[in-house]
Amino acid sequence: MLQYLGIPPVDTSLANNKLAGWDWPGIVLFSPLLETLLLGGAFKLMASRLDRRLAALLAALLLAGMHEWYAGGWGWVVLAPLCVFTAPFALTRRFRDAALLGGLTHAFHNFYACILISWFPA
Repeated sequence: MLQYLGIPPVDTSLANNKLAGWDWPGIVLFSPLLETLLLGGAFKLMASRLDRRLAALLAALLLAGMHEWYAGGWGWVVLAPLCVFTAPFALTRRFRDAALLGGLTHAFHNFYACILISWFPA
């Protein structure tokens, strides 16, 4: 989706893992918001026909596949965190609460990942 918006793929090689100052808002604010909406929408579509737990797992797999397509290798890296981010959708009946909890957890995860990348460059 980002490629269609004209945003080039992220360089995922360990040789160039430094973050520019303008990367932070996109990684910590924009990405969790967009991805939470995608996760929630995919979950909602699938939960109408499938068990809520299975729908959450499939939504996580779908978004992991999107990460893999956008930045090769990252699908496997983000699969476990995406399962955590989709868990509120399976466990909470109110969509707004699940989206808020999953989105904030996602933003916090991206925040400390950015700190680690900035403090410990390859």
